[in-house]
Amino acid sequence: MKEKIIRFLRIILFDAFKSRWAWRRVPTQWYFDYMNYLRRKRFKENPILPDCYNAKLEKRATNEKYKRTLIISFPHMYHYNFLTYLENFDCLYFSPKEMNYFMRDVSALLNYTKKIILDNGYNRVVCLGLSKAGTIAIIYASALADKLKFIQFYSLSFSGIYKFYPWSLDRHPHYLKLQEIAKSDERVLKNIIKYGDTKKFLSKKRENVFHYNISGEYELRDMFNAYVLQGYCKYLKAFFIECDFHVAVINFTFNKKIANDQKKIKNLMALTLNNNDIAQNLSFLSVDHLTNTYMNVRKKDDKYLLSLNELIDELITTGKITSLYK
Repeated sequence: MKEKIIRFLRIILFDAFKSRWAWRRVPTQWYFDYMNYLRRKRFKENPILPDCYNAKLEKRATNEKYKRTLIISFPHMYHYNFLTYLENFDCLYFSPKEMNYFMRDVSALLNYTKKIILDNGYNRVVCLGLSKAGTIAIIYASALADKLKFIQFYSLSFSGIYKFYPWSLDRHPHYLKLQEIAKSDERVLKNIIKYGDTKKFLSKKRENVFHYNISGEYELRDMFNAYVLQGYCKYLKAFFIECDFHVAVINFTFNKKIANDQKKIKNLMALTLNNNDIAQNLSFLSVDHLTNTYMNVRKKDDKYLLSLNELIDELITTGKITSLYK
């Protein structure tokens, strides 16, 4: 009842004389804040992190405009993704203790994350992931958006796959491991059917979430996945970068201050290949190939490729990503 009264007063006081469609307008920020305050008061549960996951919350935001934004990182393996690449943002890092792709205890993990968001007063949440975890970022951003309708959610997926279920012919050991877990635990299988069928799950209308998927233009499987995902979800936009390897995100780990220094880029590429955050899928590529690819894509029409931190800043500042270059 309180929500209806507040909404009615807002329309009368702020919008009544602006438009006959005032009730359709996006509510002002104070209204969002008030609704989230009410939800914090009502959310009496004290959910705990499921035993099958590790989590780390790091409060790094020093800039005032970032303090109400939370970045959630989902790894494609057992390590904390993006741990060394994100700056000046509050970050929640997850990692699984088994290769379940966050399909075990989904409801408990969502409630745990929901409490962190409400307790800290975040009004924007960006979910990050690469490869299969990129799709997990899309799924969890959507599921959290269903639970917290007065908070804006985004997902930034790199080279995401287009589905977990129905089972595909993917023979990757971790995907096969997920199938084994699903066979032995009916609850995991139910979660995979509910959330992993992206064609069904992402087709639902959601007003408070938007997704971005970035893939290599010459990595044909990733390009196919991106187009299929974009077809499944009208709130998803696909971008492509001119590279021919799966982990396109590596091109976004450098900033324009060093973009023209090929020697420094090559040294950093070599360090990245020894970094568990991202390197597992790059071991078959040479440092020279990775460096040459970056030097070719770093600049386009006198604009530089945005770094991962700059992409997130663009989302926070403008609410959308319109180009990978600026």
